[in-house]
Amino acid sequence: MAIHGIGLKLIDAMIGYAREQQLKVIPLCPYVDEQFKKHPDLYQHVWNKSFNSQRDKCCQ
Repeated sequence: MAIHGIGLKLIDAMIGYAREQQLKVIPLCPYVDEQFKKHPDLYQHVWNKSFNSQRDKCCQ
């Protein structure tokens, strides 16, 4: 059973739902946060960046 890519499939489903519902995403999961930062152009419409910048400042 191939398990590679399951995380990205979950992210894709979550992003699709967020777009449909016009929601913003706060990527608290380290994997999701990493993907958002690696590919900001893919997630810019749903990414709540203001929360991330505040979290980054407080948690350094």
